Amino acid sequence: MLRRTLAIMLAGLLLAAGCSSDDGNGAGGADGAEPGTVEVSIGINRNLLFLPVWVAEEQAFFAKHGVDASLDEVGLGPALRTALLSRTVDMIAQSPEGSALLWEQGETVVNLVATQGKLSWQLILRPGLEGQVTPGDYEDLRGLRLAMVAQATGPDYYLQALLREHGLEPGKDVTLVGQGADFASGLALLDRGEIDGMMTVEPATSQGINDHDAFSFINFGTDETFQNAGEVPMAAVASLGSYLEENEDAARRVVAAVVDAMNYISENPKEVAAYAAELTGLPVEVASGIIDRELVDNRAAISKEGWDALTKALRDGGLEKRAPYESVVATQLADAWDEYGADGS
Repeated sequence: MLRRTLAIMLAGLLLAAGCSSDDGNGAGGADGAEPGTVEVSIGINRNLLFLPVWVAEEQAFFAKHGVDASLDEVGLGPALRTALLSRTVDMIAQSPEGSALLWEQGETVVNLVATQGKLSWQLILRPGLEGQVTPGDYEDLRGLRLAMVAQATGPDYYLQALLREHGLEPGKDVTLVGQGADFASGLALLDRGEIDGMMTVEPATSQGINDHDAFSFINFGTDETFQNAGEVPMAAVASLGSYLEENEDAARRVVAAVVDAMNYISENPKEVAAYAAELTGLPVEVASGIIDRELVDNRAAISKEGWDALTKALRDGGLEKRAPYESVVATQLADAWDEYGADGS
């Protein structure tokens, strides 16, 4: 596996030589390096929905575009947003609804490129409830205790919107609680029966089902409650609006590298699955299944229709302000998004 130091050395060699290399199959990603090098720190975690960022590092796509990228493992959504607002990092890999949450607080965080372009939150339930709860029958959720990483976050609002749409009042008919700092905390609570279900994304969804005998109640991306769910961005790279204004060239380079990585994943899913398994500790076959479902037929673009569907769901769940698309999506980088699949992948 190529390490960050190798990527930086490779970028330096290419720049010093003033030339490019091509191995004929694009696997190395180091051809055509752009002049100059910019340093960018990206807060991230090992959620597979952010895999394009990790692959951009591992396959030296950042180096190709003249980016000295530091991938700093920070934690889940709230910790990532704190790191960005404190300027500990330049960018974060986040769930885009984070921008809507921060807009309500008066902060502008702009989504630069989607790394996973369709809604894929799932609600999984603990073993032992199979005989009491039928997947998709919302009335069966009455009286249950459901968790997400923290309340007043994207998954909290999504879940509240879903419950209200099906005639259940959060806090009255269904108890909602924060589970703690990470998905592992929630899975431990699920094992002990302290919660009945939890909101998950990959790889936590597969871990819950395969390792903890949980079962899926609903996939938010396929539930008819959410219009245009296939266009709702699930994961993205984002920066402060002020950073984008001052560093648009750096942002464009990062987006180009991430889109290169997305194309690489689409073209080499089995090879990437081995790396993803190493990154996350998942079995290769589980990582391969997630990549096939979530990342092969992907989208880098963040459409207005998808953003409007996202913000509608958040408002239905209780968020008061709607973040304008033009304020929290870097539409000036749309030409770079279009490079995803441009070669027919």
